[in-house]
Amino acid sequence: MKLCFYSCCNESYIPFAIQTLYSIQLQHPNYDYFVICDSSNVMYTEMCKRFNITLRYVNIHHYFNRCTSRHWPSYCFWILYGIHIFENEYDYCCSVDGDIYCHKPLDFTILDNQKDLYVVRTRRCINTGFVIYNISSLLKKHFFDVVLQLYKTFSFQSDQHLLIHFVKHKESKPFQIQYINSAYNYTLGYENIHRINIPRYEFPQIVWKDGEKGGSVDLEKTPNCLNISLYHFVYKWWVDKNNKQTNIHPIYKYAYALHKQFLYTYFSKEEEHAQNDKFKILLFNKMI
Repeated sequence: MKLCFYSCCNESYIPFAIQTLYSIQLQHPNYDYFVICDSSNVMYTEMCKRFNITLRYVNIHHYFNRCTSRHWPSYCFWILYGIHIFENEYDYCCSVDGDIYCHKPLDFTILDNQKDLYVVRTRRCINTGFVIYNISSLLKKHFFDVVLQLYKTFSFQSDQHLLIHFVKHKESKPFQIQYINSAYNYTLGYENIHRINIPRYEFPQIVWKDGEKGGSVDLEKTPNCLNISLYHFVYKWWVDKNNKQTNIHPIYKYAYALHKQFLYTYFSKEEEHAQNDKFKILLFNKMI
């Protein structure tokens, strides 16, 4: 099975895409990794190369030519075009968002049933932070033509809103969709956090430093036993760099501590490669 991972974004989001893809690559070094962007900037090309990621130039603004939300640029819809970008190279392609951290290996035995789409579904909706596409099957069924027509017909704010509509209505009937469990894309916030029926700050598997409940997580003493592969940060880690929010679930604090450790381990040295201030801001200061 030939599989690749990719993130679609504008130029300014490339560093975030890199950290997500590299965290997956550490768990799965035998797959290929791509950032899909309309940038041919040499600095970003070299930045990707240092992490064994390919920056592939793609321009499909003629398909997705409007920005429907200040929160989601039109690039978010580009993940739906991945089956055409990789159609002659891979059996499956997997799109991932740049606000995700991979902590454990992913189980790809789910692909044995050869469905068309694999997405995570919570109680309310699906989440497009992690989606696997069966390339040949989706090409035969003209998946992109279907979703593009939906894009032209409705004013969706994001790719997620589009796919939520897609799976709920008649457009999805020809397609086989596999809903996978939230360990593949665990959204840290909203209903996932509150669905855990454990009192706040009493989560038994997390050890707090100096016995401070709800404080800093002691990663050396906390067992690595949560069965979660991908943590999806609703509270964005590049905004809340110091983790000052107090009214959040311990699992979020645990995931934040893991992710911060990952960034310091693999990205703090990137400051040494900085060619200019912009590079430092994007890949070092902003990440850590």
